[in-house]
Amino acid sequence: MNELINSGVILTTRGQELIENAAATGRDIQLKQFGVGDGGSDAFNPSYDELKALTVVPGEWDRRNLNTIEPIQTGGYTVEGLVPHDVGEGRWVRIFGIYTTDNQLMYVFLYPFWQKPHNNGNLLIELPFKASIGVSDSANFTLVIDPSLVAATQQFVRTQDKAHVEEAHPHKQYALATTHLVLSSDQSQIVKLGAVNVFTSYAQIPLPPAEDGAWFVAVVHSSVDLKAGECAYLAHESEQINHADSPVPKVWFIKTNQEFRFIRINGEWCV
Repeated sequence: MNELINSGVILTTRGQELIENAAATGRDIQLKQFGVGDGGSDAFNPSYDELKALTVVPGEWDRRNLNTIEPIQTGGYTVEGLVPHDVGEGRWVRIFGIYTTDNQLMYVFLYPFWQKPHNNGNLLIELPFKASIGVSDSANFTLVIDPSLVAATQQFVRTQDKAHVEEAHPHKQYALATTHLVLSSDQSQIVKLGAVNVFTSYAQIPLPPAEDGAWFVAVVHSSVDLKAGECAYLAHESEQINHADSPVPKVWFIKTNQEFRFIRINGEWCV
């Protein structure tokens, strides 16, 4: 594995020129889009200098508008984007790039080699990313968003989540036969993959090892009083659970009738 995968975001040579120009002229740098690519071949193994010299994302198979850009207290910005579930099925992901409004590649970062699974009717995998970029105090950023092209705005997500939670049965695509009830008996306190797991009693259930792409949905039945006990999932052995981009050893429910999707990505459970 290329050691630069864990080195974070890299400012390109062109990006450095843009920052120097912004410092000299007082103009904003406007970030607009991100690109995702497979590197062009399986032999893709760039050096630091090769990454800095890039002007386009190698093997780019998708480019779309960023979703958000937010300043961070320590200086710099956090940017987020999303490749929808119906884009890039079967394609490999090795590198991301962040472009300005005039298509200048300003930042790049490597991604652990990963193949976006094919949709099979039940498994719909989006590819989100979140990157932190540090910049000089003299260069400010303005995010330009085209509402007609953006993958998913925060307001859209909040609206969809609200409608989803308020439905009597949000996951109509799951047949009754794929519902797994978590009862008080030890035999039921396992995770059934590819199904809706419903807590009808308190339990702390270890997550199983599984291949990438494995998934399940979990929810606590309205009859369970979460103030009197805990419904939780525990990370498998030496692993951690990726919850909102933070590694945690355990996740637990604080509301009933609210469904959460667990999915296995890059060797870890994400929720």
